[in-house]
Amino acid sequence: MSGKLNHKAGGSGFRSESDSRVRAIVEAVADGIITIDNQGVIESFNPAAERIFGYDAEEAVGRNVQMLMPSPFREHHDSYLANYLQTGNAQIIGVGREVLGLRKDGSLFPLDLAVTEMQVEGRRMFTGVVRDISERKASELALQDREARVRAIVDTVVDGIITIDGAGLIDTFNPAAERIFGYAASDVIGVNVSILMPEPYHSEHDGYIAKFMHTGEAKVIGVGREVTGRRRDGSTFPMELAVSEMTVEGRRMFTGVVRDITDRKRMERQKDEFIATVSHELRTPLTAIGGALGLVLGKHGGELPKTVLKMLKVAHRNCDRLTLLINDILEIEKLESGALKFELEDQDLATLIQRSLEDHKEFAGKYQVELRFSNSPPRPWVHVDERRFHQVMSNLISNAVKYSPRGGAVDIAVSDVANRVRVHVKDYGKGIPEDFHSRVFERFSQADSSDTREQGGTGLGLSIAKAIVEHHGGEIGFFSKTNEGAEFYFDLPIRSPEKRPKVSARPCALVCEKDKVLADLLAKAVRAEGLCCEVASDATNALRCLEENQYCLLIIDSALSDDGGFTFMRTLRHVPAAAQLPMLVISDDGYRNGADPRLERGGLAPQAWLSRSHPDLAQFRSIIHQVLLRQERPRILHVEDDPDLVQVARSVLEEIADIQQADALEQARRMLKEQKYDLVILDLELLDGPGDELVDELKPEEIPVIIFSSYPASPQLCAKVQATLVKTMADNAKLRMTVRNLLSARGRARPPDLAATSAPETDPVRNAAAGDASQDAH
Repeated sequence: MSGKLNHKAGGSGFRSESDSRVRAIVEAVADGIITIDNQGVIESFNPAAERIFGYDAEEAVGRNVQMLMPSPFREHHDSYLANYLQTGNAQIIGVGREVLGLRKDGSLFPLDLAVTEMQVEGRRMFTGVVRDISERKASELALQDREARVRAIVDTVVDGIITIDGAGLIDTFNPAAERIFGYAASDVIGVNVSILMPEPYHSEHDGYIAKFMHTGEAKVIGVGREVTGRRRDGSTFPMELAVSEMTVEGRRMFTGVVRDITDRKRMERQKDEFIATVSHELRTPLTAIGGALGLVLGKHGGELPKTVLKMLKVAHRNCDRLTLLINDILEIEKLESGALKFELEDQDLATLIQRSLEDHKEFAGKYQVELRFSNSPPRPWVHVDERRFHQVMSNLISNAVKYSPRGGAVDIAVSDVANRVRVHVKDYGKGIPEDFHSRVFERFSQADSSDTREQGGTGLGLSIAKAIVEHHGGEIGFFSKTNEGAEFYFDLPIRSPEKRPKVSARPCALVCEKDKVLADLLAKAVRAEGLCCEVASDATNALRCLEENQYCLLIIDSALSDDGGFTFMRTLRHVPAAAQLPMLVISDDGYRNGADPRLERGGLAPQAWLSRSHPDLAQFRSIIHQVLLRQERPRILHVEDDPDLVQVARSVLEEIADIQQADALEQARRMLKEQKYDLVILDLELLDGPGDELVDELKPEEIPVIIFSSYPASPQLCAKVQATLVKTMADNAKLRMTVRNLLSARGRARPPDLAATSAPETDPVRNAAAGDASQDAH
């Protein structure tokens, strides 16, 4: 290695200590250092030069330096050096530059070369410092490639990309932005970005940027939102805007990505118009058709020939299927678009499940299936929309019932799973085939296409249930093996106990009857009238129920005490929760119509009596109706422009109230001034304008209002009325139940009517109408 730095002419090497240090530095430095004489002959070649070019020093020293250069530089080097020595005209010497080098293996590579001239013992010599910049050039090329790709993306992307500086001046404006706003980039670069905004944003923009730069308070930056843009021609359009901040060479800059959503908005409007058309043009006639068929079958079915009766049943069944399909399609659309509103409240889960089971007892009975609920403590609370919860339960329970064998059972249970509560619904039917497991929650999916015809349904129920559960922050799933049944479950977050509010309920009757068979019979009849019902087998349990719950009616067996119920009824009149409740007494025939003088003297005369030996359930239901309603026949104003639907409603409600029709707003206003009505049923689409104009004029707190329309009312409108029903979602029974409950509530709210009672903090009848009977709950 000592010969690597020896001069060819001197040959004596480095003799002094200083020379040794210099040699050590030269040998250790990362850059190649090569010295040549005035003929271009290499005199020294340090280790770094060996690594860079692939030659040993012994191979290079004594040879012309042009060996390290590719053509054409090799051929020109000696003449260039000679020209410099004669004229002093330098092209490289004293100036650093990038050149190409030639390795021993013949490969070319980029290098930085800096050449300086020096005098050594009177001889002119040159030192070249070389650095292999292959990696740097590769990085630069990669960077250039990336920049080219980014530029190509920016230039071809469909979204407009605009950058501005801290003063709001446009710095870049891509081709998509040119197309969107109608400006050429050259017209707007250097111009304030507010040129792209309509008022008032045009005037406010600079102040907003200045405030953000000063305080960091962001309203748009870092948040995507819909805004309005302004084109060059002055027209405005909806667009999505996402703004982010960046720092470029120490300058704060902002990038805005804009997308013209004019077409999307137009499609959304067209979709909304289509849904409105489907809602009104299909739901209204379907409601009329289904209602009319139901009335014919219910009232005159026994008078029709068997063939005609069979055809009517087919028509009614298929009308219901079509109605269900339309409702489910619209429901799925609202869930996906986020238009479906959820009213979340803290609820006792066990109570919710009990209500769902109560609602499905009759349905399960048709299939001879028993519903069993394992209600073991503790009783968790959940934060849910009650109506949507029942919708999920209805789907799972009805599916389980339909696929259970006759005489079978469906088990409902609750368990804790990782700080959540899980609701289980298990059947013991044929199960779900394994090859169908992955498609269970897909739309219109059923394991067997024949299931749709045999079991009913649209194939959308589980998809809707999944969307509802996920909206509540939960998950839904199932376990199933062929011929071993299926268990569906869904998880919900548990609500903390300290936040439990009172749970709203439907109007509820208390049956005090020790005969279990008769008690069950009476409870079923009460529930058929739309009321909730609880049973107490003795006086002690009845008093406990009255302390814990609110009721609208007491049904008491006179045999609860030896004196014909006198002691017990007198006790009840001193219980605040029962003092003003209407009372129906079940007794032997001798005590009909208040014949017991002890009751009359004590001011305890019941509102009605029922024979224990020959209970007439039709009469019992009529008694309940008369007890809960005022004695005079209620009058209802039906504001609806479809005469067929009015006729159906009149037939459905004829046993409850008198119906009068107004087919337009002005007619309704006139009739309301001329007569007094107990209830208004209101359509939202009328001949002379939207029906909701009438709501504020009606003062629903004085006259109950039911919205009965083809599409759901807005949340704001729902908050103003007592109930909302969607035509195809509310069958005859639901309409009847809602009307009856609201009339009952109106009767109970005004003493001294027979049904008068103390008003609870939360009106259970209103909640029933808005939750259980309503199809678009408040």
